[in-house]
Amino acid sequence: MIHDVDPTNDKYPAALRILHWVRALLTLGLIAAGWMMTVLADTVTEKFTLLYPWHKSFGVLVFLIVLAQLAIRAMSRLPGPAPLPAQERLLSQAVHVAMYALLLLVTANGLCDVQLFHRQRRGVLLRHPPS
Repeated sequence: MIHDVDPTNDKYPAALRILHWVRALLTLGLIAAGWMMTVLADTVTEKFTLLYPWHKSFGVLVFLIVLAQLAIRAMSRLPGPAPLPAQERLLSQAVHVAMYALLLLVTANGLCDVQLFHRQRRGVLLRHPPS
């Protein structure tokens, strides 16, 4: 990530800090909802009428928040690197990039799964043999 670094600045912009915590809470909620969806039986109607729609909606919201965070990061002066040994600094940067990449990839994967599921139900991708 290439961005403008200000060694005299010791805080991230307020917008990034707020979006960070909103995204963190939403992500924890999505993990909990996803776990609940795998635990609940398919006979529980709330699984399909409540959990799935909310999970999808909040997943898209997390995706948009990550895109907003990346845009804000690109336009903001960020604090300089922490005074860490070179190996730890490199590792922290790699973890940071991996977190953003995973948030984008997991959300994109979920959106692809939804599309695939709907196409399968219509029989576009997989033709089910007559019963």
